Amino acid sequence: MISKDDIKYCAKLARIDLTSEEEERFYNQLSSILGYCEKLDELDLAGVEPIYQVTGQINVFREDVITNTDIHEDLLRNAPSREDDFIKVKKVL
Repeated sequence: MISKDDIKYCAKLARIDLTSEEEERFYNQLSSILGYCEKLDELDLAGVEPIYQVTGQINVFREDVITNTDIHEDLLRNAPSREDDFIKVKKVL
């Protein structure tokens, strides 16, 4: 289970200043969450196949194909300033 020192330690790692009331509230909330997780550990899941996603959707990535390669001049036309075939920008140091 979690202790109040654990709450203070986590707050220190996150660089959060907690009041004593906030520490108490977070302690109660986290204890409740961890208590629920402990209840889930009591379930007998032998023979239950893991489910990796529940929507039934499959990966729908498209094929990686190059298209519209002749728009170079159209893109440069929108540039505020250009030199040769490049967009001209201010020097950044």
